[in-house]
Amino acid sequence: MTRRTRHRLAVMPIALGLAGLAAFFDGCTIMNGLTVPEREGGAGEAGAADAGDGCDHAFAPNDQPSGADFGSIEAVTAVRDVDLGVDAGGGGGGAPSFFGFDLDNACTCPGPPTCTAKAGQTCDDQRGRDNALTRLVRGLSEKAIDVQASVTDDLEKGANGLLIIVEGYNGQRDDSRVDVVLASSPGLRSVLPDGGVSVKRQPTFTRSDAWLLDSDEFIATDAGVIISARARQPGYVRDNQLVVKIGRGDLRLGEDGLVIQIADGYLVGTMAGDETTGFYLASGEVGGRWSVKGALERAREVRPTQELGRLCEPIMAEFYATVKQEMCSAVDIMATVADDNAEKACDAISVSLRFVGAPAGKGPLYKVIRKDECPPSAPGETECPP
Repeated sequence: MTRRTRHRLAVMPIALGLAGLAAFFDGCTIMNGLTVPEREGGAGEAGAADAGDGCDHAFAPNDQPSGADFGSIEAVTAVRDVDLGVDAGGGGGGAPSFFGFDLDNACTCPGPPTCTAKAGQTCDDQRGRDNALTRLVRGLSEKAIDVQASVTDDLEKGANGLLIIVEGYNGQRDDSRVDVVLASSPGLRSVLPDGGVSVKRQPTFTRSDAWLLDSDEFIATDAGVIISARARQPGYVRDNQLVVKIGRGDLRLGEDGLVIQIADGYLVGTMAGDETTGFYLASGEVGGRWSVKGALERAREVRPTQELGRLCEPIMAEFYATVKQEMCSAVDIMATVADDNAEKACDAISVSLRFVGAPAGKGPLYKVIRKDECPPSAPGETECPP
C-alpha cells in the first residue's frame, strides 16, 4: 500500500486560520485540555423575526445593556487554540458536531434552503446552525490536506498569531459599548536593529507576550501610541459575555496562509481576567458568511509549505484544483443577508469556529514583506463552475 503524504495547508492560528476535539463533559467542550463553556443559544438577533417553523433558532445573543459606559481598558487576546470541527462527530466520516449561529433565519431540512446550491441542499442541525466550513475542512482532510494541524502547529509555536483587541472596556460584567479589532500578528518575535526579526519564541500565553503588529494593520500616532488602522466592530458586554456584530472581518491563517473574510457575522466570547493579569477572552465562537469568490482569490495566495510555491503557480495547479473543488462543493448560503430567500444561487460558505484565548501584549510594529505575489487570476479561475 502506498502511503499518502498529508499536506499542511498553511493557515494561521484563527489565525479565524485555527486541534479540534468534541468531547463533552459536564456541559463543557474539552479542547486540547482546555474547557470551552457551551454558549447559550436561542436569543434572537437584532432584526431577525421568528420564522414560525417551530425551530429553536441558534441566533447570536441580542441583549445590549442600557446606559452609556465610557471605559478606557484595552483587553488584548491571543488565540491559542482553534476548533474547526474536523474531528467532531466521532471521526470515521461521521456527521460533524455543529456549533456556531443560525445566520439565515432558517432551519434547512426539513425547512427549505435560503438559496440554491449546485452540490445539493445542505442541511443545518436542529437549531438551524450554518457551518459549511467544518464540511470543507473535513473534505480537504480526506484528500490529505490537513488544515487543522497547520493552524494548531502555528499557534503552539508562536509562528503567527490572531489577536482580538477589545477597546473602551470598563472592566465590569456589563458594558453597553466596546469596540473590537480582529488583527493578525507576524508572530512572537523581536525586531532586530537591522530591521529583521528574531526567531519565533514559544508563547507563555500571558500578558508578557508582546506579539508583533503588522504595520499594514496598525499605525503609530504622533504620541507614539500604536492604534489599529482597521475598521472597528461595535459590540457590548452582558454578564461577562462579549457580543460583536461583524460587518466585515479578516482572519489571516498564517503569514502565507488562507485569509477567511467574514461578512454579516458575529463574535461571541467570555471575558475573563483582571487589571493585574490583563482582561482577555477566555473562549468564544466566530461565525459569518465567506464569499466563495473571495475564498478562491485568497486560496491562490496560499503557500502550503516554505518549500512549495503558492497555489497560483503552474506547478501547484493540481493542488489548487482540489481546493477549488472542495470550496465550490461547500457553498451553502448567500454572501449577504439581503439576498437570502431571493431564489438565487448560493455564492458563499457559512463559517463557524470556536477558539480558546489567553492574555497578550502588543509588541512593536513590523513591516511584513510577502514575496512572490500572485498575478491577476485568469477568467473563471476564481469562479465555481455553473
